[in-house]
Amino acid sequence: MSRRREKSSNPDEKKRKMLTAKDLGQLRKIMTYVKPHAGLWALGFFFLLITMGTSLLFPKLLGGLMSSSADNLRNNMLQMMGLLAVQGVAGFFRVVLFVMVTERALAAIRGDLYTHLLHLPMSFFTSKRVGELNSRVASDTAQIGETLTTTLAEFLRGLSMVIGGIA
Repeated sequence: MSRRREKSSNPDEKKRKMLTAKDLGQLRKIMTYVKPHAGLWALGFFFLLITMGTSLLFPKLLGGLMSSSADNLRNNMLQMMGLLAVQGVAGFFRVVLFVMVTERALAAIRGDLYTHLLHLPMSFFTSKRVGELNSRVASDTAQIGETLTTTLAEFLRGLSMVIGGIA
């Protein structure tokens, strides 16, 4: 028996947007600014894999803790504390490296945007409000930064967790 999906009566609920070829093209343009920092980004991804691996190991150690004898309890607790310490350090370096790459990419984007704005004809500035341009530049670069720092990293972490959980 099939069920019909009812439309939400909540106007605040956003519809899911499908990924289009245009979106991928825009992502490709943004990634050209990340490419000069590929080494740092790869190192950040390495730390992301470490945090993912420790997240996958934690339930296994917790299961061992439940079934261990009193003699092994201290050893298992030390292993869990060590695992959490590794996860914390790796998570710190992951965030620091992704933020470094993002800030450098955003600086390059802002520089190119500023250069582009300088070469626009004066008629462009008479038809647009300066405050509107400043607002758009600030909000768009903040959104790009959020995407590069958090959204992309969480997507890769989730994908790695699924692959690691299956394997």
